Amino acid sequence: MKMQTLVKNYIWLFALLIGFANCATMSQNVNTRLDVYAPEGSSIYLNDEKIGESYALKKVGYPDIKNPKKMDVRVELNGHRPESITLASSANPMIYGNFIFLLFAPVGFAVDYFSGAFNKYDPLDFKPAMKPDASFKENKSSQAYIQFAKERETDAEKESMVTFGNLDPSEFKLYAVDASGNPIIPTGFFSSALIGGQVRVKPLKPGKYWVSGKYQFSKGRTIYTARVAGEQVITIPAGGMAAVCGMMNEKTKTTAFRVIHVPEKNLNEFTGIVPVLNHAGEFGSKCGGLYTVNEASEHQN
Repeated sequence: MKMQTLVKNYIWLFALLIGFANCATMSQNVNTRLDVYAPEGSSIYLNDEKIGESYALKKVGYPDIKNPKKMDVRVELNGHRPESITLASSANPMIYGNFIFLLFAPVGFAVDYFSGAFNKYDPLDFKPAMKPDASFKENKSSQAYIQFAKERETDAEKESMVTFGNLDPSEFKLYAVDASGNPIIPTGFFSSALIGGQVRVKPLKPGKYWVSGKYQFSKGRTIYTARVAGEQVITIPAGGMAAVCGMMNEKTKTTAFRVIHVPEKNLNEFTGIVPVLNHAGEFGSKCGGLYTVNEASEHQN
């Protein structure tokens, strides 16, 4: 009886090791996502398909080892020179994590190789400089531009899962506004009392909202905080998920705001066994990659 129990334990241990000894495959939610941070008003294209405006989060998958699919990322903004990069295929650093499993490392390497996770696209973060060019005008009659607009129309009545980032939770407030742009306090969706340090995601209807709060960003043990809080009327897009991001003017140390958004179509690529709420709750961390207020103003010149 003891021998049978011992054998069963070894079988379970072996299965567990095989399940976890494929580090690159297990990390696909991290190593297959493209993040593009662009100035407000810009359009983001992947292989001539418009995937976002001002910000894009897109699942690009793993490149085929022998014949990787070409991935071209391009950002366009009226009055600025278009910026583009081509994603290259490179070794996925997560494959080296298989070595921690010693004798089972070859199993992990084999799983990663045959699952296609041996390589990854690089870079997966793109933040274009966007130099001024008064002669450039985006082609709004292109098929890609029109298709993206149609998808936005389809989502027009859908709520967006909204969170926030780079903001002090104790001071953050978000309210619907009336026709004159004034906050309707009784219909507040976020407030310091409502959040309580925990509730950070709410489904909101698309439209205009009034936001107030103070910029706060943590890096390691250091916390950067604006001297002055800010308030602003912002637009929450329809469908998908959105984050209200705090930004700080580095010269005046005042707070400004910006909304980043992932359309419904792109969000569907990340759903599955993990609820949308979980993705939206993590989305606020994407605010950390935004331009500062000073950088953003340079792109608008």
